[in-house]
Amino acid sequence: MSELRLFNITGQGVQESSGKTFKLEKEVQHLFEKNLDALLGVRFVASEFVAGPGNRIDTLGIDENGFPVVIEYKLDKHKTVINQGVAYLAWIRNNPDSYWKAVFNKLGREVADSIDYSSVRLICIAAEFTRDDLGMYELMPNLIDLVRYRRFGDDQMLLERVTTADTSAPNTPTPKPGVNRNGPDKPFAQVLDEAQPGTRVVFESLKQTLLSQGEDVTEKATKLLDCVELANLSGDEETTRRLAAAAAARGVQIGASLDVSAAGATGISPSELSDLMSNRITALERVLAGTEARLGHVKLQGSLARWCDECTDLAESCVDWMELEREGVPLIVGAGGLLHAVAEARGVPLLRAIDAGRAYADEAR
Repeated sequence: MSELRLFNITGQGVQESSGKTFKLEKEVQHLFEKNLDALLGVRFVASEFVAGPGNRIDTLGIDENGFPVVIEYKLDKHKTVINQGVAYLAWIRNNPDSYWKAVFNKLGREVADSIDYSSVRLICIAAEFTRDDLGMYELMPNLIDLVRYRRFGDDQMLLERVTTADTSAPNTPTPKPGVNRNGPDKPFAQVLDEAQPGTRVVFESLKQTLLSQGEDVTEKATKLLDCVELANLSGDEETTRRLAAAAAARGVQIGASLDVSAAGATGISPSELSDLMSNRITALERVLAGTEARLGHVKLQGSLARWCDECTDLAESCVDWMELEREGVPLIVGAGGLLHAVAEARGVPLLRAIDAGRAYADEAR
């Protein structure tokens, strides 16, 4: 008998109480927020806390150890909130000032100054959890609590902690040199304006050298990054080799950028993703072997990046491949997404595009 059941004892025997759920998710949220300390041992900080554009944390709290706590609720058993919740954990790590201010406003300076960011916790409250929910917990057991509730009548509620995070052993990723995840990204033009004169000279020299490699090499400027793109490079190893040699001559690393949008793909399995990464990155490294260039990062973009932010299995497959096949090589992924959160929790080196530009410019200088 795997299911927990509740019985009323009467003079005639026992009668099972029928469990039921709340009609609205807000009912669950309001009940927990009014009794957060008694139910979960967490002090209430804020409700519907804004965590970036278009994102709201259901309940924000702080536990007895001073660790930040994100609480998410779900009423639909087929819906998962863990992916979004994990993204909120990454947001708190990257925006400690916003969290400190919320704690200060609700609980005062003494509590705010006692915050310990070495661990953050996600508590998911639901009547039922899916296999995907349990799989996500197994991926990051030190960060996630799953708490199942069952309501009996109008005046009884049962809580069952399905899995428990170990808050006594914080999961603290090893800091990676050269990576600064705090603060907003600056536009690339501003970064270039604030750079040392020598760095700007190296940048312009490198850009002109790369653009002179052929008509297939074009410049693409975005808000956060200025880069060169290679068009129609399928099978054109000579152009790739010329570009790599020009970059290597100035100490600049080459990144592998992976996408399948141009091929019109509508989906990919974890095994297919691993094969894609192996084939394309190995092919690039085969070309680089004839030069002094080396693989500096791996970047998923377009459909691949979107799918990995929507599917736990894909995100885990990508991180598994990086750990096993290219340990120590950084990933460039969008901040705050599922793939970013999984990689950060597993200690895989992470770079934002703007950080990569700074690191490579410094090395070239």
